[in-house]
Amino acid sequence: MAEKVIDASYFIHKLIKEGRITFSKPLEEEFTYHDPCHLKRSLNIWQEPRESLQKAGLKLKEMFESDICCGMGGSYSLKFPEISVKILERKLKNIQDTGANLVCTDCPGCIMQIRGGADKKGLAFKVKHSLEVLAERL
Repeated sequence: MAEKVIDASYFIHKLIKEGRITFSKPLEEEFTYHDPCHLKRSLNIWQEPRESLQKAGLKLKEMFESDICCGMGGSYSLKFPEISVKILERKLKNIQDTGANLVCTDCPGCIMQIRGGADKKGLAFKVKHSLEVLAERL
């Protein structure tokens, strides 16, 4: 079964490369990308989401430590909230340092963690799933 299953962002990237998905609304916008731990470390997927977003007209502003955990870590944020918050604060600073107004990632848990931290601090950037951003530009 595992041999037949692939990640959605990897699949979409493949379709974009094959020309089976094209973008009719390629609005220029700067984004930074947060690598979800499971995607980068377990599946070795990290270039594909960035390339797909760039094909859709977005400009990448790579953040420092893009592949460092946001502090969510599944239930880690619930078991160790004090440590989770410190990890999140570092991630938020790295995001802010890029100057990008959009953060993309491919993990719902990371989206909740980063968006929640940004909202709590009143930070202006948006946090979205990369596939949501791509769909908006079809």
